[in-house]
Amino acid sequence: MKTIQNIKTKKLICCGVLAILLALTVSTVNAQPVHNLDTGEDFATIQAGIDANNTTAGHTISCDDQIYNESLLVYKEITLQSTNNTPDNCIIRSATNTTYAVYIMVNNINVRGFSIENGTYGVRNLWRSNTTVDNCIFQNNTQYSYFASSSPYSEVTNCVFNDTEVIDQLQGQRCSYVYIANNTFNTPSGVDGIDFTSPRHSIFENNTFRGGTTAMYIKRPGTGFIIPPLSLSPPLKSISATSRLFSTPLFELNKVIVRNNDVRQAGYGIRSEGSSYNQDQYGDIYIYDNEVHKNGNNIYMRYLNRSYVYQNNVTGGGAAVYGIRFQQSNYTYVYNNSVNTPSAGSQYGIHHDSCNFSYVEGNHVDRSMYGVFIRATDTFNVTKNTILNCTYRSIFITISESGIIYNNLVATDVSGLGTNCYEYGSPTVKFNITKTKEENIIGGPYIAGNYWSDYNGTDLNNDGIGDTYLPYDSEGKIQSGGGDYQPLVLPTTTKNINNVTIEKGQTWILLIWDMDPEKSTKVFHNGKLVTSTIDSNYLISDLSPNQKHTFALSVDTTPPVGYPISEKYLEFDQSTLMESFDQSLIYIFALSSVFLLLSFVYPLFSLIAVPTYLYGGITALNQSNESWIILTFFLCAVMILLLIPTMLENKKFSHIF
Repeated sequence: MKTIQNIKTKKLICCGVLAILLALTVSTVNAQPVHNLDTGEDFATIQAGIDANNTTAGHTISCDDQIYNESLLVYKEITLQSTNNTPDNCIIRSATNTTYAVYIMVNNINVRGFSIENGTYGVRNLWRSNTTVDNCIFQNNTQYSYFASSSPYSEVTNCVFNDTEVIDQLQGQRCSYVYIANNTFNTPSGVDGIDFTSPRHSIFENNTFRGGTTAMYIKRPGTGFIIPPLSLSPPLKSISATSRLFSTPLFELNKVIVRNNDVRQAGYGIRSEGSSYNQDQYGDIYIYDNEVHKNGNNIYMRYLNRSYVYQNNVTGGGAAVYGIRFQQSNYTYVYNNSVNTPSAGSQYGIHHDSCNFSYVEGNHVDRSMYGVFIRATDTFNVTKNTILNCTYRSIFITISESGIIYNNLVATDVSGLGTNCYEYGSPTVKFNITKTKEENIIGGPYIAGNYWSDYNGTDLNNDGIGDTYLPYDSEGKIQSGGGDYQPLVLPTTTKNINNVTIEKGQTWILLIWDMDPEKSTKVFHNGKLVTSTIDSNYLISDLSPNQKHTFALSVDTTPPVGYPISEKYLEFDQSTLMESFDQSLIYIFALSSVFLLLSFVYPLFSLIAVPTYLYGGITALNQSNESWIILTFFLCAVMILLLIPTMLENKKFSHIF
């Protein structure tokens, strides 16, 4: 009986074990990593899920975290996504490293949440529209991380590009309505982050770039160039677009928009070029609100028409040479950018070479070697810019025509070879406009010329425009353009300087004034600072008496933070110094003439009159700039010498001797 019972027990145990094994087998069979969320089918590979007969347009294929060693042909209009949206753990890895990892073959494809690796192309997209790649990581691909050609309405968002051996990380050709946003590009030297050719009506925004030969390269933007009216007014600044994932961005017709990107440490930061063969064909690119730092060329434009670069924050440092650079590009608008800081400068702040119809307005340029550089450029307007601390030329103009430079604040670092302005070969360039009632860049009541930190003239009628030492020519560095005939100055103030008196001699002037105790005073002679003193008097000697001398006094105060605006002066023209010399000559001439008249009666006085006239002539030669005075003295002396023999032979006077 026990034997029969034991046999039954063993059978039950075996049946239980078999049931468990069967259940485990069924579970193992059902635990496929790829799922069609619309049909409920599961698959061992992603390609099997795509190939399944029941997988049709609009379906979603979801992939569990693991490594998928396969190269995908996506030929159905589906969404391909990782189950947990974790690209670090869900990897599509091309098995051969000689082909694509993901090949998009139809329209309306979404790829989301994968690490895409080991392909010649990470993602390849040819002639397909409405494709989205989101939250993917690209690495270990060998030619392109992402490649698109003739594929409109393509979106690449929230991706990380780590490929180091590729030609370009993201390359596009002839694609319109492209949206590239919120990506991170870690790009080595020799590789471009973005290289896009002819991206019509497209947006590149909120991307982060580190390194690379070129971080962002936009070639031949725009759809054709129409010459705008010959007005250099800036465009409207109300450009907007949405940035919501998988929604339609607000594209703007015929515009390529590059905004809110952070670009650093590349050879070229943001670069855009048209065609050297047909410059009029390309343009309409808007670059604004970007952070661009420590790139060799931070923002670089060439062969384009109608380019807008504004509200960017650009700094040098590192290998930076150019802040914002234009070459052979017409109708350029550069405004409200901040270029460089005192600790992060570049060789050139804003650079134009062979660019016509250019507008540079409202920029803040700091610590460049050249602040605003303009070469071979015709019809340009430079206004409302603040240019500070440049070490060589704050404004540099050469072989350019029909430009206007006005209402700028220019304060150069003069500790070395710096000058506010250098111009040559540009005789038609003007440095001021007609005086116009409107607040200027330093808060004065009129727009006219520019504020120059080293202009030492004075506003005589308190209208905020200098009236002496005109034109301002940057110490002769404005060579052919004449200079600024209406330089801006702050309202005249002498603070606590008063009761100025002057004592003078033939070669010296003593200035005496009243000043608050423990205050210092700057003394200027002919526009040059000669001393800063706490005394209330100053002697200026060894003066040339036949020149005009102008003196000025100002309170010696610490200039405002940010730029060294010079103080304004109590200025006075000491032209009476020459008059005192001329007065002494009158005395000499009168005395000599008395001796001359006496010599007609008493010829002996002619021996006194001759040397007296000669002395007067020599004195006039040294002290007067009036040639007729000098000539009169010497002619009188010669006349007496000619008359002496006649007078001595005259019997009427011979008895005197």
